[in-house]
Amino acid sequence: MDIVGLFGRYPAVNDLGPLAALPQVGGLLYVVGALLFGISILRARVLSRGAGILLIVAAAVTPIAGALLPHTLERMAAIPMGLALIWLRYSLWSNLRTTTAPAAVNPARLDTTPTV
Repeated sequence: MDIVGLFGRYPAVNDLGPLAALPQVGGLLYVVGALLFGISILRARVLSRGAGILLIVAAAVTPIAGALLPHTLERMAAIPMGLALIWLRYSLWSNLRTTTAPAAVNPARLDTTPTV
């Protein structure tokens, strides 16, 4: 029950040692990973910029909203992150469909004999 209580808001009865830091480490990795991913989306300019911005905002707001909302509504803070990921998936699939086939190779340019 103590390990399950780490991710809820139940106090641990027993000493969990280093496992007690698991929610904080997981939350930090969640925020930093999403921020870096969002920044890389903006810098690469391949996928939708709006989705990258939503991902960054969701990563920054989710822990704050999770701390301010009551436990029953805390899960609602993950909706913007889910919407950003759906938007990114749509952006990726729509980019794949709109790409064109490579241009036909000109056989005359394949000739490697030197010209004088």
